[in-house]
Amino acid sequence: MKRLNIMLTWQKVVITGLAVFAGASVTVYEMNAATKAAGAKASTVSAEDGNAGSESASNESTGERRQNSRDSQTPKPNRLPECYASLQKAQKKLSQMSDYSATFTLREWVAGEMTEKQPVGLRIRHKPFSVHMTWIGKGREAVYVEGKNNNKLVIKPGGLASLVGTLVLDPAGDTAMKDSRYPITEAGMLTLIEKLIAYQKPLLKDLNGVTCEQSINRCEGEDCDRYVLTYDAPSICDGYAR
Repeated sequence: MKRLNIMLTWQKVVITGLAVFAGASVTVYEMNAATKAAGAKASTVSAEDGNAGSESASNESTGERRQNSRDSQTPKPNRLPECYASLQKAQKKLSQMSDYSATFTLREWVAGEMTEKQPVGLRIRHKPFSVHMTWIGKGREAVYVEGKNNNKLVIKPGGLASLVGTLVLDPAGDTAMKDSRYPITEAGMLTLIEKLIAYQKPLLKDLNGVTCEQSINRCEGEDCDRYVLTYDAPSICDGYAR
C-alpha cells in the first residue's frame, strides 16, 4: 500500500513555537544591549546635544508607536478562499489514490471528557471503502468493509477483553461509539477533507462569521501552508469552533 505519514500530535508545534520565542528573546536582548551602549556613548556629549538627541529619539518613538497602532488596526485578510482551494486540491489528490496507510495519535472529546492519547495504525482503501485500525501496544483491532459483514464493524478486543472473542457491531451504535466521537465509516483524510469543504462552501459568498488566517509552518522538513479558521457562533458551524 502507499504510505502517507501523518503527525497529529502537538509536540512538534510546541517545539517550533518555543524555537520562535527563543529567537525573539535573543533579538530583543541584542536590541536592548545596543540601546544601552548607545546611551553610554551619548552621556559623554554636552547636555545640550544630549537633550536634542533625547527629543529626537522621543519623536521617533512616538512615530513608531503611531505606526504600530495603525498596523494593529489594519484588518488581516480573510484567507478562507485560499483554504478552500487548498482543500479542493487535496481532495482531488487523495481521490486519485486507491489506498494508503498512516500512523497517527488519536485523541477525541467524548462525553464531555478528553480521551487519552492513543497511537493507532490506520489503513484505508477508498473503493470499496475499507478501514483497518490497530491500537498500537493494546492488541485491539477494528475492521470495516463497505458491503461486507452486512455493513457491520468487526472488532477484536485487546487485553482481557479479548476473552469474549470477536464482536460484530453496528458502526453507529452505542457500543461501537462508546469511546469515539465519530463512527469508523467517517475515518480517513478524504472523508475529513470532504466534511471541511461542506462546512466552508456556504461561507464563501460573504465571508461573514468566520475568520481564516494563514501562516507558513515547517512539517517533516517542508514548508507547509497552515490555515486556522475561527467560527463566531455554533449556528455558523455546528461541528467546529476553531
